[in-house]
Amino acid sequence: MSSTTLGLPSRRHRHEHPFWHRPAPAVRVVRLDPGFATLRAALPSAWEELVRVKYILDALTTVARSPGRPTPQGRIGCRFLFEALNRQLEEVARWAHPGVLQRQAAAAAGVVRSYFRTGQWSPVELEPPRPGELWMHCGPLRPWAMQDAPQPLALLVGRPAAVAQEAIDEVSGHVGRLRSRVEQVLRLPVAHLKTFPGMMAVDLLLVGGSSDSGHKNFAHFFPLESPAGRTPGEDFTVVFSNMHVERLTRCSLALLEAVGGCPPDGIQPAQVRQASLSWFRSHDLAHFWEVHPSVEVPNRSLVPFEEMVLQETLADTLGLLAVAELVDATPLGAAFSSEMLRYLSRNHHEFADTTAAALEVGWLMGDVELPWGEPGRWLEVAVPSLARLARAVWAALRGSPDPIPDLCRALDEGRQLVARWYGPLAQIPTDLEYSFG
Repeated sequence: MSSTTLGLPSRRHRHEHPFWHRPAPAVRVVRLDPGFATLRAALPSAWEELVRVKYILDALTTVARSPGRPTPQGRIGCRFLFEALNRQLEEVARWAHPGVLQRQAAAAAGVVRSYFRTGQWSPVELEPPRPGELWMHCGPLRPWAMQDAPQPLALLVGRPAAVAQEAIDEVSGHVGRLRSRVEQVLRLPVAHLKTFPGMMAVDLLLVGGSSDSGHKNFAHFFPLESPAGRTPGEDFTVVFSNMHVERLTRCSLALLEAVGGCPPDGIQPAQVRQASLSWFRSHDLAHFWEVHPSVEVPNRSLVPFEEMVLQETLADTLGLLAVAELVDATPLGAAFSSEMLRYLSRNHHEFADTTAAALEVGWLMGDVELPWGEPGRWLEVAVPSLARLARAVWAALRGSPDPIPDLCRALDEGRQLVARWYGPLAQIPTDLEYSFG
């Protein structure tokens, strides 16, 4: 297949296409945890040292993004900041209660010392969040390809969120049922050929460095996004449940209300968050389904960006279809449809999930009449169409040319919908810019 199989402009020319070149969407600014009250209560003996770690990483991120991009050894100011970072991390490790945060602070202090001497990040073991303990990541974190710092450094501090975790664990406990549903949709035997990563929900309490500058993710994948990290056990994903419900409430559901003409009836944001986390866990698992080894798989010839778009579309659709029987239709329909609308607003041509959202909405709108104002019925109407889309994408990923014309038409329809909706929806915030303290 050529690089224009799906009608996607090449990376060099995407900025010239109206689908990719739009003004930046509106952003909702939120201040959280005034005075660090929650952090102070959770970590009374070391919260100030942890806040100082944040400010030092903020300064290092500013330096790393300055013209010339000096190495840490190249400026006296960098030396001072790294020495201060090492001291503050050691203080956090000294005064924090024994647990994950204390161990991760001590490990981070060690790799900071090593990095300043050698210019290389030495491997560090990453611990997942554990019930009843504060969790921290401090070090390199590269969540997406367009980071403009050579080695983004981030601080994340969170507390396990038990209620949100229940939705994730419910899905994780029904893998056999999910597999049966995926096989029913694809009409093929499937298997998970790798170990599924864990997924943990935390309420974010503090961010610093590159994670506090620019686009803020609501989940991170470890060790995939941590260049120096390694995990002694299974890989894991950390989801920020409080940030997710804030974004759903302030952005996604507002978009759904605008498109549907009325607020979704009878559902609370917390219900939508639980449904959204259920879908997100199912989406995460969907990346690991493969055809059974006894089924022959043709060679694929998609270019990388096309394959990423189709992989995200497949995970979106299979994730939703697999979990639809486990979750109430109304909050699940609201969660999926509102987040799909929000993803359409993202203006970064590197994001395959933006193009996947355009493909999905274009396919649906060209296939069925969607009742946007009735999330439960929306899901009922969308499920058969999304099953057809999942089969088409599965076939395209495995080398079949047959579904390509339909996928191209759907993507073109999605682009046109984005263009028509952008004006009326331009004033609705589609992402959060938040700060703590």
